[in-house]
Amino acid sequence: MKTGYIDNSLKTETPNFLTSLESGRLRWDLLHPFPEQDPEERRVGDALVAEVGEFLESDLDAGELDRTGEFPLELVEAYKERGYHKLLAAEDVGGRALPYYTVFRFIEQVASRSVPAAQVVGLTNTAGAQALLPVLSGPLRDYVRRRVEDGIICAFGDTDPQGQNNRFVNLTVTPAEDGSGYVINGRKLFTANGPITDLIVVSATLVENGERSVAAAFVETSDPGFSVVTPIQFLGSKGLPNAALRFDDIRVPRERVLKAVEEPELAPRVGAVALVGRVLSVGGPATALARNCLAWSRDFARRRRIDGRGLGDYDEIQRILATSMAEVFAVETVVQWCLLGPQPTHRWFEQLVTKNISTTHAWRTLDRTMSLMGGEGFETEHSKRRRGADPIPLERAFRDARGLRIVANVDFQLDNETAHLLLNRLYRGQADPLEADLGFDVEAMGGADLNPANLAHLEEAARQVRRFAETCWDLVRRHPDPAELLAKENLIIQISRVATELFTMCAVLSRTSLLAGQGTDVQELADIVCTEARHRLAELWRRLSPQTEPDYAGTSRALLAGDAMEFLHHR
Repeated sequence: MKTGYIDNSLKTETPNFLTSLESGRLRWDLLHPFPEQDPEERRVGDALVAEVGEFLESDLDAGELDRTGEFPLELVEAYKERGYHKLLAAEDVGGRALPYYTVFRFIEQVASRSVPAAQVVGLTNTAGAQALLPVLSGPLRDYVRRRVEDGIICAFGDTDPQGQNNRFVNLTVTPAEDGSGYVINGRKLFTANGPITDLIVVSATLVENGERSVAAAFVETSDPGFSVVTPIQFLGSKGLPNAALRFDDIRVPRERVLKAVEEPELAPRVGAVALVGRVLSVGGPATALARNCLAWSRDFARRRRIDGRGLGDYDEIQRILATSMAEVFAVETVVQWCLLGPQPTHRWFEQLVTKNISTTHAWRTLDRTMSLMGGEGFETEHSKRRRGADPIPLERAFRDARGLRIVANVDFQLDNETAHLLLNRLYRGQADPLEADLGFDVEAMGGADLNPANLAHLEEAARQVRRFAETCWDLVRRHPDPAELLAKENLIIQISRVATELFTMCAVLSRTSLLAGQGTDVQELADIVCTEARHRLAELWRRLSPQTEPDYAGTSRALLAGDAMEFLHHR
């Protein structure tokens, strides 16, 4: 997703964390109380999760899917028969009109059995034509509405062969000579659902009147000129229908091209759809993998003994188990903050960073579980089946989890984009000036049901929020030219990661205060989450402190020129 699609405007006094980051004053009153799910929505979600779990138990062999790499088309038809392909769609087009968090739980449940099975159904619900239908208008809306009623499978194609993150992609849309519409030419790579989709939305460069602009084209895969060049297989997500696609002189009517220059007000609405979709389609599988690993770690520690002593009696094992449990709690929390409660569109910052929060927390949990289980974790599930062992698919989960850190843009580039957005708000005057340091009084902001350790974490978060705002404003003052500051990519990536850690801490403390009031003891989990976050923050602040650095640029240039490799050869 390009940063230009995100709405940088934000009213104050709404439930979000951005207000705190920019003002330098932790607004606990905007974070607490933590949003709760409506009981009826939860009841519906519980039933749906149980239903799809039973369905997959009988209809999907996840290990076989991973082994063969062939997605069963009958599963796609079963999704349609059960209405799983229209979970978010309105009832007037045959959809279920479910709330975001219920759909998240559905995708997480499917991913707990098979990540590619979750990606197929998740993407058709959250990316492409169906997801965009609520924000479209005019003839394009009428057209997409008819196709959604037909029960289409959707896809979105963004990556050109030259890679991502270019302002203008290589796939072009140009006016037809007879004025009847547009002609589409180009290729797309890494297009999930590409081989099975009925209608694909592709990012494009509109070339008209000698000028270029950003556009999106809606292409029927039955349109003459569309073809699947070759299937694409990944290290993980084996079996996910993915392909390189080709668009050769595809002619489409004018209403099937969405022009950014003609509808600038649509960009932030499209951005909001994309942000929520990424939380659902990436955060759901990441949470499922982390939760699976926690269960596998617990069961492994229960059954393993060393010289008669239970594995769970050892200090390091206890730390591994407790930290993994805290990681799952943290991911659950940030997702709920993004999807529950009022005015979710005012939480674009939180939704933007949740992709990295969910995937990095999951990756740490996977890595920790692999170390705990040793050879039994590294062994494939097929090998375990041959020797009669419990076929825990940790090796498969490990591959799938690494892929989630790449999908929808790589993790470090998302940090880079987040920092651009935060700092650009300061340059453009969209953020309020830094407030006076009035201290932090949690009681004056509604109080918090936290134990002493977590109250101390909350006070420390307030201090670091102040430090974050001061640091950002100081950087902007010292770099009057935004291009100069934004070129310091590693520096601003650290800025983004500080903001992300602070958000995670504060969201967890808010949820802990809520759950503690309901009689649930989560204080220890929150203490672990915040302690680990503060360790990472200490390292991030160290990297942000002025210091003499090695010549990374010079060494890189020497490597690219071919001059440095000779020093690495064995002599």
